[in-house]
Amino acid sequence: MNHSFLIFGREPSVSFAELYQHLGQTSQKISVANREAVLVDDPEFGHTAPDILAGVVKSGLIVKTAPSLSAEILASILELHLKKEGKFNFGLSFYGFSTSLQTLTLPSPLKGEGNLKRLGLEVKKILKQSGASVRLVESRSGNLSSADVVKNRLLDKGVELCLLKAKDEFLIGQTLAVQPFEEYSERDYGRPARDSRSGMLPPKLAKAMVNIASRGNRGLKILDPFCGSGTVLQESLLLGCNVIGTDIEARAIADSKKNLEWLLNRHSEIKYVIPTEVRRSFSEGGRSGGISSVVQGIPRLRFASLGMTSNVHIEKCDVRQLGNILSKNSVDAIVSEFDLGPPLSGKESEGKIKSIVSSLNDFYLAALHALQPILKDAGQAVLAWPYFKKFDLFIPAFDELEQLGWQAEAPYPESFEKDFPLSRRNTLLYGRQGQYVWREILILKKTDRG
Repeated sequence: MNHSFLIFGREPSVSFAELYQHLGQTSQKISVANREAVLVDDPEFGHTAPDILAGVVKSGLIVKTAPSLSAEILASILELHLKKEGKFNFGLSFYGFSTSLQTLTLPSPLKGEGNLKRLGLEVKKILKQSGASVRLVESRSGNLSSADVVKNRLLDKGVELCLLKAKDEFLIGQTLAVQPFEEYSERDYGRPARDSRSGMLPPKLAKAMVNIASRGNRGLKILDPFCGSGTVLQESLLLGCNVIGTDIEARAIADSKKNLEWLLNRHSEIKYVIPTEVRRSFSEGGRSGGISSVVQGIPRLRFASLGMTSNVHIEKCDVRQLGNILSKNSVDAIVSEFDLGPPLSGKESEGKIKSIVSSLNDFYLAALHALQPILKDAGQAVLAWPYFKKFDLFIPAFDELEQLGWQAEAPYPESFEKDFPLSRRNTLLYGRQGQYVWREILILKKTDRG
């Protein structure tokens, strides 16, 4: 088989939306193995997917299909990688069925709880018969994490096999790449300015939103009108896009500048100076022109590895006044997290939450009205705003999108919703159990104002 496999993280619907949009909104290359794993008809993608897509925690190549699993089958694959000298590490992870693995067709001694470890030990026993020094890498949580794979050298001096349950067969894949977890952690917790109110958008979610908005294109001009501490801006830059960040809060502007300077100083391939202002003429030069002639001394960020240049512009501005500094049809995409409202204790009444929703809704309507003219006709806005999980309360501004010149689009065709469910509004939801406020992620296109 020439298929890559991709393993999704905690938010599979968001991950699948990112993949589908990145591949150009086509399902021709994608086949779903199960809710945790998909196949892509591109053998190269298995080597690079976790670096490109925020929602992919592992990727690799399918090396074998089988109607059932056995230790002998897995050992025969691993024997191809055994070395005559030194210890050989290997690990197993299962995706697509229960942790008890009752549905597996395995030798009878392996049935019952703990099959993952039992199967691994059986494989180890077979491999040791060749005289090799073999170690089974295990995880307390069952499947190996990205950190487990990296720290145990399974990408370069060992092998992890991912066992995927499809409809009527098992797919066996070799892991070739994992999510750069340390880089994400550094860009989240290692930044010099991290505000708990304006900087809570996780870098992985920000990157996924940028990938959805850009649809795999680089060099786009992306606007974040609520830039906070610059999370969307940093992820956009690392994907080779031009960025405009605005915010009404002076502290947010200062934090964004500080964080982007920190980020760019850590990337030796980038030469930069971050300007303080953006001018209305910015947009009139197209995607990458017209800047330097307007604001003196504005350089370009040089992405040597990408073969392109990117511009950074950050300015204090109320979103409702953006039309004063940005021209109509001037940005390729808008990616932003709107104000999620005040912190909640979980003890608030439904009436209190409805009052918060009403207050936020008025501001959202004004923001959507101001942003619509600035986006290019062919562009996309990918926006996050709150969904109040406890009382199942959505933002009502959604029902007025058409009047404001917007149209909400589902992130992927209905045929995929069985495996990757959407909200009742055909939007993405991002959150975890126990959180009072989740995020609803919208994909918006421009239409004529009603």
